[in-house]
Amino acid sequence: DLVVIGAGLSGLAAAFEFRRRAGRDARVLILDNHDDFGGHARRNEFSVDGKLLIGYGGS
Repeated sequence: DLVVIGAGLSGLAAAFEFRRRAGRDARVLILDNHDDFGGHARRNEFSVDGKLLIGYGGS
């Protein structure tokens, strides 16, 4: 079993790789202090003067 602290890109990749190698019966718990996963790599949307601007974060 594995506990991952942080649901950014690295944490999610680590959880995925562990599960892939350990098998489907392995349990993974991912903990993060934000309500959405992805860390700085997530998509950000802004409305400016009635137009939608999309910015992609990166770490």
